[in-house]
Amino acid sequence: MLETQLAELTAQIAALVEVLKTNAQPRPIRQMRQAEAPIPAVPEPELEPEPELEIEVEPEPEPEPEKPIPAKPKPDDEVSIAMLQDVCMTITRPDPNRKPEVVAIISSFGGALKIQDVPVADRKALLERLKLL
Repeated sequence: MLETQLAELTAQIAALVEVLKTNAQPRPIRQMRQAEAPIPAVPEPELEPEPELEIEVEPEPEPEPEKPIPAKPKPDDEVSIAMLQDVCMTITRPDPNRKPEVVAIISSFGGALKIQDVPVADRKALLERLKLL
């Protein structure tokens, strides 16, 4: 699936580059005119420096460091969707003809069409069945 999307995007980019090449027309280079006579710089009038005012600024208190939110601990036996997707890709990438087998195994868990549709309780069993392929 990712391979086909990448191939489509690559083809679209190539078509876009071709369109840009055909539409790009060279623009004529304009020659800059030279100034007839240099314009004299007008000197700025000298201003008297204003007296500096001393303002006492209180230092800002340092903010307290934020306490990190503890991550929700995952049980060791919990299988994530990403893990299942990785296993499916390792099975089907070398041999795309095996995709129907993988889809059949996924759908055997409650008629799921995608890995995300498989109930959380069945994910470990799905992982075990996929590893048997």
